[in-house]
Amino acid sequence: MFKLPSLIWDELQKPQTKGVVFFTTVLFSLSTSMVLSGCLVAGLLRWSHKPVWRDVPTVCVGVCLVVTLVTFAISESVLTYYNDNPDKAVNVNAFLRVLAVPGRVGKTYVLYVLFPWLGVCTMGCAMGFVLALHRTAKSHLRLISAIVSVTCLVLFAILRATTSFGSLQGAPSHPNGVQFLNVVKYPPSITYTLITFAILHLALVVFITVSKFETKPYTHWLWHPLKAFGGSALFFYLAHLTIISLSSCMFQPQGIALQYVYPYWATVVIVLYPLCHYYGKFKRSTPPGSLWRLF
Repeated sequence: MFKLPSLIWDELQKPQTKGVVFFTTVLFSLSTSMVLSGCLVAGLLRWSHKPVWRDVPTVCVGVCLVVTLVTFAISESVLTYYNDNPDKAVNVNAFLRVLAVPGRVGKTYVLYVLFPWLGVCTMGCAMGFVLALHRTAKSHLRLISAIVSVTCLVLFAILRATTSFGSLQGAPSHPNGVQFLNVVKYPPSITYTLITFAILHLALVVFITVSKFETKPYTHWLWHPLKAFGGSALFFYLAHLTIISLSSCMFQPQGIALQYVYPYWATVVIVLYPLCHYYGKFKRSTPPGSLWRLF
């Protein structure tokens, strides 16, 4: 049986979470990472007007990439150490818990750590600087995305085939089988991030290529679902989480068979499509500084 209620509900059933009052969830981790990334971007933009930084865009991209590499390196090193020494993981201090090691601290249970999600955000900031400061044309963006996709894919294949580094679970026992693609997402391992970036940038290459065959790019009705969900991502996340959790608790508290999960998921997406479409239109009608635009 596959249980649909939220991860927190499942964690509350475990003995080690007895007495826990607070959980750090995905919203805590990602929102904190976005705030810190925003502070980094603001600082770089401020210093970009200094004459000593002659090649400002390149420096901004480089700083963001360095932060990405550092956060992933720290996460990989710390988690590998505590995986190899589980007895020492019991007494991890609160700062390190929030930073890199999931687990319990007092009445708080850290499900989603800050590292390396911060690195994922700063990687996005680096791409943002490439687009905004270099005034990248679509043809250049497609080339950059293709290079990023191929590079990430090659690095993923090398790491999974030759070493346990970057996987947080050791090298696959059958490199040519399905286990080769079995990567750790919580917290995101280096290999998980590489294969995800490869797929996302490949999708971007495909989207840009397809749009070149349109008279007016991204106006065909096939783009509408992507624009509706992409333009209201947080709204969709909160709405789908609420619908799935409430309906599961009311109708299927014990879970549903795995073969029904995809029809269930498709139904939720279809129901939320018009809501996301109209919310997106409403959001675009608000002033640029409106809080509604955050959702």
